[in-house]
Amino acid sequence: MIEQRPVSNLIGHLILILGIIIVAFPIYYTFVASSMTSTQIIRPPISLLPGDHLVENYREAIFGGVERVVGVSLERLLWNSFVVAMAIAVGKIIISFMSAFGSCSFAFRCACSSSG
Repeated sequence: MIEQRPVSNLIGHLILILGIIIVAFPIYYTFVASSMTSTQIIRPPISLLPGDHLVENYREAIFGGVERVVGVSLERLLWNSFVVAMAIAVGKIIISFMSAFGSCSFAFRCACSSSG
């Protein structure tokens, strides 16, 4: 039976909580930054509390703000991302099939085989 040690449980939980904070903080920071104006983001002490421009920023990004800044619509950017992701996925599948075929079809000589 496994012993329950309160000190080791506490240390383990603290390490897990620290890991969760390290992983989740950049996501939270990005969300907070997306709710601020660009001048609020540029000022050095950025707030860790969400701003009051979240709806306006998302509305502008989805419905034409990206086109005004970059010159390309959001639909075009999403389509390009989809095409690149599909090309990479298909390429990886093809390479995996060729590797599997090579591993199964060819007899490899191994110096460490036990059969002699």
